[in-house]
Amino acid sequence: MLVLAAAMSQFSAAVADTAGAGGLVEEESGGRIPVRYAYVAAIGLGIVLVWTTNVFEIIALASRAFAAYYLSQALTAFQIAGHRPEGRSRRIGRIATALAAVLLIWVVIFAVPAD
Repeated sequence: MLVLAAAMSQFSAAVADTAGAGGLVEEESGGRIPVRYAYVAAIGLGIVLVWTTNVFEIIALASRAFAAYYLSQALTAFQIAGHRPEGRSRRIGRIATALAAVLLIWVVIFAVPAD
C-alpha cells in the first residue's frame, strides 16, 4: 500500500508538472504554440529523458535542483533573521538557517545517483 501511495503521488506530481509546463509554454510563446502541442512536447521530452538516461541520475539531478532552490530560501531566511532584534531568537534563527544552508550546499555538491 505504501509503494502504491508513493507511485500515485509521483504520478500526480507528473500530471501537475505537465499541465503547468503546457500552460507556461503557451503563455511564453504568446499563444503561438497551443497548449495541446506543448503537452505533447513535454510528454515526449519526458519519455526521451527516461528512456535515454539512468533514472537514478535524473533523481539525483532533481534532488540537486531542489536543494539549490531551498538553499536560496535558507539564505533569504538567514538574511531576514539578521533583521530581528538582538537576542536569543535572532541567534537561533541565524544558526538554524546557516546549518540548513551548509547541509543544502553539501547536497548540491555531493549528490550522487544510487546504484
